[in-house]
Amino acid sequence: MRKTLMYAAVAMLGVASLGAMSTGGATQVDAQVEPKVWICHVVEGRGELKNGYNLIEVAVAAVETEGHLNHVTKDGRMDIIPAPGGAASTCSLPEMPEKEPLVTDWVGTPDCTVQSVTQTRTVTTYSYEYDKTTSEWVETATVTEEKGETKSLTPEAITACSPKQESLPPVVETPAVTPVVATPVVEAAPAVEVAGTTVAAAP
Repeated sequence: MRKTLMYAAVAMLGVASLGAMSTGGATQVDAQVEPKVWICHVVEGRGELKNGYNLIEVAVAAVETEGHLNHVTKDGRMDIIPAPGGAASTCSLPEMPEKEPLVTDWVGTPDCTVQSVTQTRTVTTYSYEYDKTTSEWVETATVTEEKGETKSLTPEAITACSPKQESLPPVVETPAVTPVVATPVVEAAPAVEVAGTTVAAAP
């Protein structure tokens, strides 16, 4: 498909570049004029245009005989035929789209015994490749990776890990009671009269 499009473009440029000379009302084709075309010739380095290309003018026939249609660099870039803009071409490709990576939230369970948490999340990135036949960047690969990390718990998380103390009823102090010791009551013995003298009897 790519070759067919390139041949059509080169053929049109070749016909357009053939000089037509008008002499006495008759049109004569100048057989000395060889049709040429401007192409963006890819190189391994930065090239004359500092973007990996050299802008060169080659014979239409040389496009095939010199292998420009199948010229590919190590990184997969190819000659651009014809050069967009002709002799004024900058051989620059349209800007590659940038798609932000898709990142999920961190997921993990705290480990209170070591006061840390191991958490994971997935990161999805996208790759693009330039399609010379459509002159567009095409998404070619999607890569999803799992990322992990272990980090210390925050003071708030550590507090949440501590077991909650059950509230106890208030302690009511009981006043000390002084024991009462009973004192025995001793009754007085009746008095005994002896020889005109009153003597108290021994208890």
